[in-house]
Amino acid sequence: MPIRTVWQLQMRQTERLAVIACFAIGLTCCVIGIFRFWQLLVVNIGGNLTGTSLTTFMFCTVELMLGGLCTNVPTLQSFYVQWRAKRRASELEDANSQSEFKRLQIVQSQGQPKSGQPD
Repeated sequence: MPIRTVWQLQMRQTERLAVIACFAIGLTCCVIGIFRFWQLLVVNIGGNLTGTSLTTFMFCTVELMLGGLCTNVPTLQSFYVQWRAKRRASELEDANSQSEFKRLQIVQSQGQPKSGQPD
């Protein structure tokens, strides 16, 4: 894996970590492909095909899922940026509403002067 090369790129650290994670997923996919190929030699085609091929089918499924994930990770950045912006906006709204609520509580706890009494 080109970790040293990726780490020297002029990107934010989170982006570099995302690129390294994508390479790690790809490497994992390759390793699973090797295990799947090795499992094909163990499958008993003439006898109990269903019983001996479960592991091979699982490796095949995981390999395909990781390959699809690795392929689509770069396109997910725009969705993540939009999600993060919405989340921060809602957190800011919550913080503003909580501070407004606290301000109202303080005003109410101090009490208001009764009518007919001087301030």
